[in-house]
Amino acid sequence: MDKPLKFKEQLASEDIENIRKLAASYEEPLPDDAFPTYNPRTIIDEDPPVVDPATEPNEIGRLSAEAVQSQYEAAAKSVEDMGLAVQDRIKKLENALRECDRDMKLLGEVAHTIRDKGNLVYAQIEETSSVSKDLRTIAEGFRVKVTSP
Repeated sequence: MDKPLKFKEQLASEDIENIRKLAASYEEPLPDDAFPTYNPRTIIDEDPPVVDPATEPNEIGRLSAEAVQSQYEAAAKSVEDMGLAVQDRIKKLENALRECDRDMKLLGEVAHTIRDKGNLVYAQIEETSSVSKDLRTIAEGFRVKVTSP
């Protein structure tokens, strides 16, 4: 008769450690720098040039347009950085999902093993009951032969 397998014996030690690490990663809060933020004040590296509006009216418009364009470009770059952070999170979630799928398959195998053992025990009990019934019948027959004159 096979020795029944315990659940921990079926899991490799590295699987148990991976499950513990995965569970711990869900308990940790996201770091403050997990997603980049946009702060328009930090984008300007230098002070804008001083322009005399009376002598250079077109220059003011050009500088204003450049400033607005640089702010939009910085905002777009920040959004792209956020997209990269989201993609990184998606990859981590996909890896976690693959690990969960593998673990679910393992749990399915364990459940199948438990069912097989349950069916084996059921068959053994039925067989034992049948043998016990036969023994009672034989014993009753002997008792009748021994006690009858």
